[in-house]
Amino acid sequence: GRRQVITPGQGKFITKSKGVQGRIDWTLGDIVLTSVSGYDKDEYNLSFDFDGSPTVIGQYRDSRSSFYGLSQDLHLTYDGEGFNIIGGVYAGKQQVRTFQDLVYFGFLNDFAGPNQFNPGGLFFTGPGAPPPTAVSTGAGFTQKQTSYAIYAEAKVDITDKFNITVGGRITRDKVTFEDYYSLLRDSSFNPALYAYTSGRTTPGIGILTGGISPTLEQKATKPTGRVILSYDIADRSLVYASYSRGYRSGSYNGSSPVIQPNGVGPEYVDAYEAGFKSRFWDNRIQLNGSIFYSKYIGQQVQEVANGAAFIRSLSGRLYGAELELTAQPVEDFRLVAAVGYLNTRYDDNQFLAPGDPRATDPRGI
Repeated sequence: GRRQVITPGQGKFITKSKGVQGRIDWTLGDIVLTSVSGYDKDEYNLSFDFDGSPTVIGQYRDSRSSFYGLSQDLHLTYDGEGFNIIGGVYAGKQQVRTFQDLVYFGFLNDFAGPNQFNPGGLFFTGPGAPPPTAVSTGAGFTQKQTSYAIYAEAKVDITDKFNITVGGRITRDKVTFEDYYSLLRDSSFNPALYAYTSGRTTPGIGILTGGISPTLEQKATKPTGRVILSYDIADRSLVYASYSRGYRSGSYNGSSPVIQPNGVGPEYVDAYEAGFKSRFWDNRIQLNGSIFYSKYIGQQVQEVANGAAFIRSLSGRLYGAELELTAQPVEDFRLVAAVGYLNTRYDDNQFLAPGDPRATDPRGI
């Protein structure tokens, strides 16, 4: 029928999430001590045919992931005449465990017969080679992250119209990628060969890379922060300028049937912005405008090649401008309008594959 599709094993997609957060505020005169504690637990389970055809070309036979995160923030806040400050410490821990049962070109197993092993016809070629079989993998990993930080930010009124905000943070991150493996299977879905593993093996099954890879680990201690200048040019209008430095920890990707896990280092951004905010006509008209420029170093992006996803690291920049108008001339009528311009570019001569400066694959430029 017109509203029917044919797909092998469309399956299910189930997510479960739960969490709890607690906050305590303790007032000590003009100072407030605040504690925020959090715990989250999430899991998902899906089986999914992702090729959009009635043939088994790409299929998650099973994909499961579980996550938990713990966080604790403790900070002091002071609001005084012309001077506000916040400072505190943070600690967090999170972990994700993932298992994926993936099949690419599953229809090849129907022609190959039972117990055959030649993924995609690429492992063995020439006369007498076994028939091509599906690229069938079972992959799993555990990724953990611990994060500690200390931070402070102050807003100071230099005059009645001019104020400055200065903030800084030092973050210490540790990311580990462990208990990982990618197992290739034959046409009957029996274990045949490990593409890579950090130690989890089945007796009698070889390793494509010739050995057991170590646990992967990244550590980084990075400062970040921002400066904001603001000047009131009228009772309901101001201009501002800001600079901020952002940071994101490195990460690993173990969800692809490749020779080794794929990882990237930290990502940074230097962001500049200037603009104005204004209100007129008894606050019935609000007009805001801004221009901005951001320079990214090692931005974490994803490349999908032949159905496999790889995490990459690229540098680039963006700039643009925005203008927003909100007008309410009468009580029952409101007009909202906005226009924006954005220009983005990645730096030249960067390699996507295999994702580091030593890359020689011209496909990835």
